[in-house]
Amino acid sequence: MKENASATKGQQKQQQREQKQEQEHNGENVSELPTDRPPMLFVDGTLGGGGHSAALLDRLRPGDVVFGCDVDPSALSAATERLHRYTGAAQTSESSLVGTLPLFVPVQSNFRDLADVLPNIANPITGKRIMQLPLDVDVDANANSDAGTDTSDAQEEISFVGVDGMLLDLGISSHQIDTADRGFAFMKAGPLDMRMWGGDWSDIAESVTQITAGATPSISAADICNEFDVAELTRILRVYGDEPRARKIATAIVEARPLATTSDLVEAV
Repeated sequence: MKENASATKGQQKQQQREQKQEQEHNGENVSELPTDRPPMLFVDGTLGGGGHSAALLDRLRPGDVVFGCDVDPSALSAATERLHRYTGAAQTSESSLVGTLPLFVPVQSNFRDLADVLPNIANPITGKRIMQLPLDVDVDANANSDAGTDTSDAQEEISFVGVDGMLLDLGISSHQIDTADRGFAFMKAGPLDMRMWGGDWSDIAESVTQITAGATPSISAADICNEFDVAELTRILRVYGDEPRARKIATAIVEARPLATTSDLVEAV
């Protein structure tokens, strides 16, 4: 009898643990947070199609912020359209939305630069730096280094908060592979490009609040294949691709020049 009672208690505890985990997974733990808490800040460091950001925004409270960061303008465009109702542009154009939804802030940046980029991002509704402690300092989101204002002393006096969570889903996306013009895939003929930042900016409105300086260098995969020597190509393939046949492939690339398309590269190697 004692063994049966112990087993029953053990099962009850396990069920309670599973129920708690399910509640947390469903975001119920977010709704139980104190109402007077400061806004929560989250970073989706690899925005992609916006699925992870959408899940976060669906669970967060009004005033909370999700920075959706990606170096690829096509990803930013698609995700910003998908999450438009959460953007500052939507909330300022529809006054009924202000204060009723969390805020989505699309940011064009490589995740490696976020520590430098995010502290300077201004809230599109209030004009204040989102990560700045409440010191009542206004920020012009469109200000740049040509404004002629020395802000170095002010920057030293400003303190910033950290973020409450960060998500990084690293790697190339299926959209980039499936789009032949991006030049990532060998099964589709396309220009030998392969630049993560080489997507289309045309559909991105003013919702994107930050463009990292120098984020659009001109060098492409074709430039590398046609201009780098065998030694440097070998180093790249060996260091970044763990390719055991690095020198053989590098030599084949040089001998097949000029290369302009993904099909040219396939034939070369």
